[in-house]
Amino acid sequence: MSRTIEQALDDEDAAQTVNGTNDTNEAIAAFMEKRDPSSRGADRTPWPRRRAATGPGRPISVAAVNRLVASALWAGLLIVLVLPAASDARADEAPAPPDGGTTTTTIVASTPLLVIPEGCQEPPVASVVFVGRVIAKDSRVARFQIEQVRAGTTDGYALGNLIDVRYNSDVEYLNTDEQYLVGAAPQGVDVALTSKVRAAQPLLGGNAVVGLTEKSSECPRVEDPVRTFHVDGSAIETSMFKGLSAKKERIVAAFAEPVLTALAIILGLVLLRWLVTAIALAVRRAAEIDRATVARRE
Repeated sequence: MSRTIEQALDDEDAAQTVNGTNDTNEAIAAFMEKRDPSSRGADRTPWPRRRAATGPGRPISVAAVNRLVASALWAGLLIVLVLPAASDARADEAPAPPDGGTTTTTIVASTPLLVIPEGCQEPPVASVVFVGRVIAKDSRVARFQIEQVRAGTTDGYALGNLIDVRYNSDVEYLNTDEQYLVGAAPQGVDVALTSKVRAAQPLLGGNAVVGLTEKSSECPRVEDPVRTFHVDGSAIETSMFKGLSAKKERIVAAFAEPVLTALAIILGLVLLRWLVTAIALAVRRAAEIDRATVARRE
């Protein structure tokens, strides 16, 4: 470890056959000419002095070349591995704000999940979606006690946890003291919060009658969010037989009472006829007995 790099190179030069020396050139020439080589002896002059005597540059050993090539390969490998990682790390770092201020991150909004083609009607949007319990209703409006707001806001429409929603004739399908999932939006001249139970159906074919629905692109079918459902998302029963399954006793009674009444009337009339007939027969028999008794006396 006490030897210098120059001494180590000189020792390696003396111990190995080095490309470019006179002995190497003589050996190659003798081999090609098919004769014995004449060795002139290796140049043992120390490197600094030999360099001065032979001019710029000096022969380089194979081991030194191998070390240089290996060093270059390792350096290239480190550059390939380290530089991309360093570039990614710098890219992930947010630039420092000027003057020690704070940075503002702008989030770019994504495209909508459903793109409405040009010419198609935009679907309605519910201003508020909430879960509420019906505590009162009249012929047009239902009053809810809000239990959970799931979307939007009730500001400007609710008084405390109470809110009125207009249904018009659909209010008859709502039951008092029952929970519902309500999607509502302000509508009408008075901008009252409005919802519905039944899906809107066009009358007499709607716009298809006059060909307004004939478009070059097909419009997507979007569920109306301004509606009221059960809390589990199922539709509210709106058929004419709504509630019959829960009133079976009343249905049976409605059919049985008239039948039983008619049978009772018929039975009463039959009994009355039998009674009248029995009385008439008894009177006739009594009259016959009286005539027979009078006839014997005479």
